[in-house]
Amino acid sequence: MMMQNTKYSYHFSLHLMFKKDIDVDLTEEHFGIKAYKKTSYNEFKGKEKMAKLWYKSKEFTDVNTHLVLEAFIQKMATNFKDLKDYLESNDGSAVFTLYFTNAKERPIIELTTQAIDTFQKLGLSFEVDFNS
Repeated sequence: MMMQNTKYSYHFSLHLMFKKDIDVDLTEEHFGIKAYKKTSYNEFKGKEKMAKLWYKSKEFTDVNTHLVLEAFIQKMATNFKDLKDYLESNDGSAVFTLYFTNAKERPIIELTTQAIDTFQKLGLSFEVDFNS
């Protein structure tokens, strides 16, 4: 693959955080997707104990971030269709992040009503972050 001068590079991540001691391996198995990183409740080294799973996508460079985001969200919704119930029954929360690892100019970030609806159905917060 030839490297080209791209305006953006970015990936998506999904962080699941649980305030109670859940089995992170069983949670990973439940959703059927291998987590990028897992931290059990007892391994967590923060002020407030929690269990965490982190899912991370591949890197994207398409300048039409809204189209890539929309397609990714719809695919994710299939795998995590019962996420909201799972979070509620296990004292959990989730954040979906659009993470720019490189941005040579300011990106336009569009969330369609369908994307917003999907985030609501899955119980997700949304954030955008930039590598500094």
